[in-house]
Amino acid sequence: MGWNETLTPEEWREKEQNYLQEIQKTKKPVSYEKEYLKKDGSKVPVELVVTPYLDVEGNIESYFAFINDITDRKKVESNLIESESILRGLFDNSPSGIAVYDVKNDGSKGKDYIIKEFNKSALKIEDVIGKSLFDLRPNIDQYGLIDIFKKVWETGETTHYPAKVYVDDKYYNWYENTFLRFQMGK
Repeated sequence: MGWNETLTPEEWREKEQNYLQEIQKTKKPVSYEKEYLKKDGSKVPVELVVTPYLDVEGNIESYFAFINDITDRKKVESNLIESESILRGLFDNSPSGIAVYDVKNDGSKGKDYIIKEFNKSALKIEDVIGKSLFDLRPNIDQYGLIDIFKKVWETGETTHYPAKVYVDDKYYNWYENTFLRFQMGK
Protein backbone atom coordinates (compact mmCIF):
# COMPACT_ATOMS: atom_id res chain seq x y z
CA MET A 1 0.00 0.00 0.00
CA GLY A 2 1.05 3.57 -0.67
CA TRP A 3 1.03 6.71 1.39
CA ASN A 4 -1.51 6.32 4.24
CA GLU A 5 -3.99 4.28 2.19
CA THR A 6 -5.03 2.26 5.24
CA LEU A 7 -5.95 5.44 7.11
CA THR A 8 -7.27 7.51 4.20
CA PRO A 9 -10.90 7.09 3.11
CA GLU A 10 -11.33 6.29 -0.58
CA GLU A 11 -12.85 9.71 -1.38
CA TRP A 12 -9.65 11.46 -0.23
CA ARG A 13 -7.06 9.29 -1.98
CA GLU A 14 -7.06 11.01 -5.38
CA LYS A 15 -6.94 14.48 -3.79
CA GLU A 16 -4.04 13.41 -1.62
CA GLN A 17 -2.19 11.95 -4.61
CA ASN A 18 -2.54 15.35 -6.31
CA TYR A 19 -0.89 17.04 -3.31
CA LEU A 20 1.92 14.49 -3.37
CA GLN A 21 2.43 15.07 -7.09
CA GLU A 22 2.68 18.79 -6.35
CA ILE A 23 5.44 18.05 -3.82
CA GLN A 24 7.19 15.86 -6.41
CA LYS A 25 7.18 18.74 -8.92
CA THR A 26 8.00 21.66 -6.64
CA LYS A 27 9.93 19.89 -3.87
CA LYS A 28 8.22 22.32 -1.50
CA PRO A 29 5.93 21.63 1.49
CA VAL A 30 2.17 21.51 1.00
CA SER A 31 -0.62 22.01 3.50
CA TYR A 32 -4.07 20.48 3.10
CA GLU A 33 -7.06 19.11 4.95
CA LYS A 34 -8.48 15.62 4.71
CA GLU A 35 -9.97 12.91 6.90
CA TYR A 36 -8.45 9.83 8.49
CA LEU A 37 -10.25 6.61 9.36
CA LYS A 38 -10.29 5.59 13.00
CA LYS A 39 -10.22 1.94 14.10
CA ASP A 40 -13.99 2.02 14.63
CA GLY A 41 -14.53 3.22 11.02
CA SER A 42 -15.45 6.78 11.96
CA LYS A 43 -13.63 9.69 10.35
CA VAL A 44 -11.60 12.43 11.96
CA PRO A 45 -10.77 15.69 10.11
CA VAL A 46 -7.06 16.52 10.05
CA GLU A 47 -4.78 19.15 8.63
CA LEU A 48 -1.47 17.99 7.20
CA VAL A 49 1.71 19.86 6.45
CA VAL A 50 3.83 17.54 4.35
CA THR A 51 7.47 18.45 3.80
CA PRO A 52 9.80 16.57 1.48
CA TYR A 53 13.20 15.53 2.81
CA LEU A 54 15.73 15.87 0.01
CA ASP A 55 18.95 13.92 -0.38
CA VAL A 56 22.24 15.60 -1.35
CA GLU A 57 21.29 15.41 -5.05
CA GLY A 58 17.96 17.17 -4.48
CA ASN A 59 15.81 14.07 -4.88
CA ILE A 60 12.98 13.34 -2.46
CA GLU A 61 14.19 10.75 -0.03
CA SER A 62 11.21 10.78 2.33
CA TYR A 63 8.40 12.94 3.68
CA PHE A 64 7.75 14.52 7.06
CA ALA A 65 4.08 14.96 7.83
CA PHE A 66 2.81 17.11 10.67
CA ILE A 67 -0.77 16.13 11.40
CA ASN A 68 -3.22 18.13 13.50
CA ASP A 69 -6.67 16.95 14.56
CA ILE A 70 -9.01 19.77 13.50
CA THR A 71 -12.26 18.30 14.83
CA ASP A 72 -12.91 21.27 17.13
CA ARG A 73 -12.11 23.78 14.39
CA LYS A 74 -14.49 22.03 11.98
CA LYS A 75 -17.26 22.16 14.60
CA VAL A 76 -16.66 25.89 15.07
CA GLU A 77 -16.65 26.44 11.29
CA SER A 78 -19.89 24.48 10.95
CA ASN A 79 -21.51 26.52 13.73
CA LEU A 80 -20.33 29.75 12.10
CA ILE A 81 -21.75 28.71 8.73
CA GLU A 82 -25.07 27.82 10.37
CA SER A 83 -25.15 31.10 12.31
CA GLU A 84 -24.27 33.08 9.20
CA SER A 85 -27.05 31.34 7.30
CA ILE A 86 -29.57 32.20 10.04
CA LEU A 87 -28.39 35.81 10.20
CA ARG A 88 -28.45 36.10 6.40
CA GLY A 89 -32.04 34.83 6.41
CA LEU A 90 -33.03 37.37 9.06
CA PHE A 91 -31.14 40.13 7.24
CA ASP A 92 -32.65 39.39 3.83
CA ASN A 93 -36.20 38.81 5.03
CA SER A 94 -36.61 41.57 7.61
CA PRO A 95 -39.47 43.91 6.75
CA SER A 96 -37.27 46.81 7.91
CA GLY A 97 -34.45 48.23 5.85
CA ILE A 98 -31.03 47.11 7.11
CA ALA A 99 -27.74 48.55 5.90
CA VAL A 100 -24.12 47.50 6.40
CA TYR A 101 -21.56 50.29 6.04
CA ASP A 102 -17.81 50.38 5.62
CA VAL A 103 -16.33 53.32 7.49
CA LYS A 104 -13.65 55.46 5.85
CA ASN A 105 -11.46 58.17 7.36
CA ASP A 106 -12.50 59.16 10.88
CA GLY A 107 -16.26 58.59 10.53
CA SER A 108 -17.14 62.23 11.19
CA LYS A 109 -19.00 62.93 7.90
CA GLY A 110 -21.74 61.27 5.90
CA LYS A 111 -19.21 60.72 3.11
CA ASP A 112 -17.27 58.39 5.47
CA TYR A 113 -20.08 55.80 5.58
CA ILE A 114 -20.10 53.69 2.40
CA ILE A 115 -22.94 51.23 1.94
CA LYS A 116 -21.65 47.69 1.56
CA GLU A 117 -24.94 45.81 1.81
CA PHE A 118 -28.63 46.60 1.99
CA ASN A 119 -31.22 43.94 2.65
CA LYS A 120 -34.08 43.24 0.22
CA SER A 121 -36.48 45.63 1.95
CA ALA A 122 -33.98 48.48 1.77
CA LEU A 123 -33.00 47.75 -1.83
CA LYS A 124 -36.61 48.30 -2.89
CA ILE A 125 -36.07 51.94 -1.95
CA GLU A 126 -33.19 52.72 -4.35
CA ASP A 127 -29.89 51.53 -5.80
CA VAL A 128 -27.39 52.21 -3.00
CA ILE A 129 -24.48 49.77 -2.97
CA GLY A 130 -21.14 51.61 -3.00
CA LYS A 131 -22.69 54.99 -2.28
CA SER A 132 -22.08 57.02 0.85
CA LEU A 133 -24.76 58.28 3.21
CA PHE A 134 -24.02 61.77 1.90
CA ASP A 135 -24.61 60.60 -1.69
CA LEU A 136 -28.06 59.36 -0.70
CA ARG A 137 -29.04 62.01 1.82
CA PRO A 138 -27.12 65.28 1.23
CA ASN A 139 -28.30 66.78 4.55
CA ILE A 140 -27.20 63.76 6.59
CA ASP A 141 -24.45 65.69 8.38
CA GLN A 142 -27.06 68.09 9.80
CA TYR A 143 -29.60 65.35 10.61
CA GLY A 144 -27.84 64.28 13.82
CA LEU A 145 -26.99 60.69 12.96
CA ILE A 146 -23.30 61.01 12.20
CA ASP A 147 -22.30 61.54 15.84
CA ILE A 148 -24.30 58.39 16.70
CA PHE A 149 -22.69 56.44 13.85
CA LYS A 150 -19.23 57.52 14.97
CA LYS A 151 -19.88 56.64 18.62
CA VAL A 152 -21.14 53.15 17.72
CA TRP A 153 -18.27 52.62 15.27
CA GLU A 154 -15.67 53.62 17.89
CA THR A 155 -17.19 52.01 21.00
CA GLY A 156 -19.26 49.11 19.66
CA GLU A 157 -22.12 50.24 21.91
CA THR A 158 -25.54 49.59 20.31
CA THR A 159 -27.56 52.81 20.15
CA HIS A 160 -31.15 53.66 19.24
CA TYR A 161 -31.98 56.95 17.50
CA PRO A 162 -35.67 57.83 17.88
CA ALA A 163 -37.90 58.66 14.93
CA LYS A 164 -37.08 62.00 13.36
CA VAL A 165 -37.95 63.57 10.03
CA TYR A 166 -35.21 63.90 7.41
CA VAL A 167 -35.60 66.68 4.82
CA ASP A 168 -33.64 67.64 1.70
CA ASP A 169 -34.58 68.76 -1.82
CA LYS A 170 -35.66 65.22 -2.76
CA TYR A 171 -36.80 63.55 0.48
CA TYR A 172 -39.13 64.22 3.37
CA ASN A 173 -39.23 61.00 5.42
CA TRP A 174 -39.46 59.84 9.01
CA TYR A 175 -36.66 57.48 10.03
CA GLU A 176 -36.08 55.53 13.21
CA ASN A 177 -32.66 53.91 13.54
CA THR A 178 -30.85 51.37 15.66
CA PHE A 179 -27.08 51.11 15.20
CA LEU A 180 -24.75 48.28 16.10
CA ARG A 181 -21.21 47.30 15.17
CA PHE A 182 -20.77 43.63 14.39
CA GLN A 183 -17.25 43.83 12.97
CA MET A 184 -14.52 46.40 13.20
CA GLY A 185 -15.25 49.04 10.60
CA LYS A 186 -18.85 47.95 9.82
